[in-house]
Amino acid sequence: MLQDIDKLLTDASKIYKSITGQDPIFNSKLDNKIINTYSNLFQKDEINLDKLQDWISKNPFFGEMIKKKRNQSILYQDSIVIVLGWLISNNTILVPKMWPEDMNCLEDLYINMGISTYGIF
Repeated sequence: MLQDIDKLLTDASKIYKSITGQDPIFNSKLDNKIINTYSNLFQKDEINLDKLQDWISKNPFFGEMIKKKRNQSILYQDSIVIVLGWLISNNTILVPKMWPEDMNCLEDLYINMGISTYGIF
């Protein structure tokens, strides 16, 4: 599992750099919290590079949002944001129930993804 998670983060970093032209800034504390919190969902959904790339290609606004928000929040500087975007798209209601950090950060991501937070938060 750990090897799969390392590969997932490496794959997300490649996608991040292809979108922004910049290397992500890793926040290992945040990454570890998110990975540990949602590990069951990653396994259940069998997340991988192909799924992330497919999701990004179908949601080009997400890359634009990352570029726009990159200087405003550490979350948008970390490649984990790509994994979170995919996770939110596939588990919209479940993600906030398990979120291990400040809800304002997650709610901002939902709003920027165009997902109503009414009744979810």
